[in-house]
Amino acid sequence: MPAWAYIVPIWLGLGFIVGALCFIAFGPQPMARPIGAIWLVMDAGFVFVCVRALRGRKDEEKIREHGVRATATLLGAKTTGAFVNTMPQWKFRLRIDGNGPSYETTLLVLTFNPPENGAAVDVRVDPQRKEHVVLAGADGDIPVIQPHAPDATPAQAQANQSGMTATANPDGSVTYTSK
Repeated sequence: MPAWAYIVPIWLGLGFIVGALCFIAFGPQPMARPIGAIWLVMDAGFVFVCVRALRGRKDEEKIREHGVRATATLLGAKTTGAFVNTMPQWKFRLRIDGNGPSYETTLLVLTFNPPENGAAVDVRVDPQRKEHVVLAGADGDIPVIQPHAPDATPAQAQANQSGMTATANPDGSVTYTSK
């Protein structure tokens, strides 16, 4: 998700905080103070959550750029029961190879179709916290492989030759699995 998708809600939340303060100061008394205080607390919480999400995104970008390359093998996947924009969240149990001795960790992923057990994926590992793993392509970017189509672009054709299967999701995104 682009950074502006986090920054715009932060600015909106800050604007609402200013509005809550103005309501407390100039609103109709005696209810302005308690209602404004509730409004202020809700807006401060919203800004806090957005700032944490933006910071987490930046941490993942840093790991994607400077993390240690490794290969993750999917040992198991189960849904968490949570949904984001009707897309289910999955908890992947992964075995990480290529960053010292093999070890297991988990990763939360939003997808309609998780890969099958045994699928291998490129990841980057945080050198300080080896349980912090992010998906990454061979060049360090988020792995994106285009769906298979008869009129495929060169990138799509390369993806199809690499042994990946693409599944188009109802929201327009694509889920890729190893063959």
